[in-house]
Amino acid sequence: MRRAVMLIEQFLTRPLTTAGLASEVALSERQLNRLFHAEFGKTTREFIRSARLRYACWLLKNSQQSVTDIALRMGFSDCAHFIRHFQTEYGCTPGVWRTSQS
Repeated sequence: MRRAVMLIEQFLTRPLTTAGLASEVALSERQLNRLFHAEFGKTTREFIRSARLRYACWLLKNSQQSVTDIALRMGFSDCAHFIRHFQTEYGCTPGVWRTSQS
């Protein structure tokens, strides 16, 4: 699991699929998902998304990049997709989160 988490953190801004990660750690996708769910209560894909959203929070606080630029950098297909997942995870939009951190 440590290696899988380390790879996720290394590839935050690059495409990473559950299949690719499973291959890197020599597990099946199903086994990797079971391990992630047992350890973190999330599927591998959900964990990857949460890690990207945590990094997005850091970028919102520590950079002047636009929300759109951060969304695209974090691998979200568009800004609306990013905002929807951010709001689900943190209970507010990235813009509101950024202003509350000032």
